[in-house]
Amino acid sequence: MRIDALGAARPGYVHKYYTDAHVHTGKLHTDEYLRGAKYELENIFCDSIQITSKNQNQLWAASDIIISDADCLNILNGKPDADEFSGNKRLLEKFNLIPAGKAVENYAPSEIDRIVRPLAVCETGYGNAGEIEKLFKLYGDKFYGLKFHPEIFKMSVTDNYDVYFPYMKLAQKYQKPSLFHCDNKNSQYSSPSRLYEFAKRLKKDGINTPVIMGHMGMGTKSDNYAGLQVLIDSVKNKDANLYADTAWVDEDVLINALKRLKNETKDGLNRIVFGTDAPLGKQGENHRPAYIGRIQRIQAKIRNDRELAPVAEEVIEKLFSKNAAKLFKIRRLSMYKPKNKFLFLTSTLSAAVAGTAAGLIKKNVNTGNTAISIVG
Repeated sequence: MRIDALGAARPGYVHKYYTDAHVHTGKLHTDEYLRGAKYELENIFCDSIQITSKNQNQLWAASDIIISDADCLNILNGKPDADEFSGNKRLLEKFNLIPAGKAVENYAPSEIDRIVRPLAVCETGYGNAGEIEKLFKLYGDKFYGLKFHPEIFKMSVTDNYDVYFPYMKLAQKYQKPSLFHCDNKNSQYSSPSRLYEFAKRLKKDGINTPVIMGHMGMGTKSDNYAGLQVLIDSVKNKDANLYADTAWVDEDVLINALKRLKNETKDGLNRIVFGTDAPLGKQGENHRPAYIGRIQRIQAKIRNDRELAPVAEEVIEKLFSKNAAKLFKIRRLSMYKPKNKFLFLTSTLSAAVAGTAAGLIKKNVNTGNTAISIVG
């Protein structure tokens, strides 16, 4: 990683981090578009992003990526290519989060290893919750939640509630959120309305860990708005612990969503997190320029919207960072203003070990020019 991406910045720069709450790796045999190789994620995330706005310059860097492994989603010869235990364990090995018995991929440890926050993929209808609990007992601190794909496994969240319930009991026991692929409003497996009914039933059954609608209704603007309405209703009615992410969500719909969540609910702005589905992603998020462009456009639209402009920075912080940190219980580095009045930027939990950059950081810490601390 370049030193100038990590070094001291000019006074007046505001340093912030962002989290991508919906990322994949692995190889999805049913879709050639998902390469998912580790190097591709490195190209997307392991460089700082400079965003210039009318009022200020901001230097953004990925602090956390919430990731699940597509290898667990390939149905070959009547069963998943990788079972729940070994497939999810292999994800930890791939990113050097646990020692690997043998080389899983021909990649050296890199910066991306230090910002990966894994989700355990649940193979509903094929696996069983006991395998996920084995993972959590051995590596519980390495997993930040559960991931479900009702469409791929053809397992309706409402019609097959009893299949999901043991997994959700584990989510409650280990206090992990669950990210669900949320499809279009007519889906028989995971439409927004079905996920709402699912989350309401869970709450009645004593399961109150967050249920996240990935894509907030995948498809057209109409499907996104259906997901938004469900989210608003759940917040107003207080009958489900429902969240949504922005993967594939139309940008104009997203701006409207933020305004409605702000105006129609008390804490609705806390229920939405930034996500892209990288390296899939309708907006071309597998290519770094397009990925950066999406971040730039969303933030610019928030700042330029007449209604959101007065609270733009608060909205941006919630959407891109604060909500995800709370939802996934992420601990991250907090940078304080250095004595020499220069701000020093590092990627969260990563730059301290990044080659020559590490020496630069160490030097500054030793001389008291910057302070680093862990916050909850």
